[in-house]
Amino acid sequence: MRATLTYVERGETDAGIVYATDARITDKVEVVHTFPTDTHDAIQYPLVLLKDGAARDFYRFLQSDEAKGVFRKHGFMVVNP
Repeated sequence: MRATLTYVERGETDAGIVYATDARITDKVEVVHTFPTDTHDAIQYPLVLLKDGAARDFYRFLQSDEAKGVFRKHGFMVVNP
């Protein structure tokens, strides 16, 4: 999806479909349409823990209010597990 955003930024195409969170990172494009949420499956980023240690610490951090604030700041909706 980021490649599509790059093509639109460069003017190599007239339009593209990208994630809203990607469109927010640039002032070189204009959002002209947003698809209603009931027209597509929910976009989710799952996390799978494979080992103990640092992975668990990172997982705990992602559950913190600090991390949730960062997600919200960048346009992500926070869903509690």
